[in-house]
Amino acid sequence: MNKLIATLIASLFASAAYAQVPVPAALSEVEVKTEVKAETRVEAEAAAANMKADANVSAAQAASAKAKAAAAAKTATAKAKSQATSASADASMSDKAAASAGVAAAHTLAGAVAVKADATVAKAKVDASAGKALGAIKTGAAKGNAEAKADAAK
Repeated sequence: MNKLIATLIASLFASAAYAQVPVPAALSEVEVKTEVKAETRVEAEAAAANMKADANVSAAQAASAKAKAAAAAKTATAKAKSQATSASADASMSDKAAASAGVAAAHTLAGAVAVKADATVAKAKVDASAGKALGAIKTGAAKGNAEAKADAAK
């Protein structure tokens, strides 16, 4: 009977020691690797979105510069025609006035084109900033989820 009791007590201590052994780390490493991959994927997507936003801003700036240059060329052409009309000796006052009005209209049009082009660039910059902020939020959320899952796996 003493041997039986001793065996039962020894098995009790052995099972208690076995219950306190930590879970092998291999399982948690697999989960952490999966979460790191997900986090890396989200960061890559955010970086790609940032690059796309910057490209959109650059394209808008290029289009703006092109539109401004075209408007400036049109204004210069109208101004040259006006000067040619004013310089001609046989031009009437009404022709000279019409040429001056044409220059004024070209200046107004150039100003409107410049304002529209600047507004387009500003909108592209705002959209880019919003896209970058959203990407940062998504990346932060993915990191938080990865950390929470890694903590839960421990």
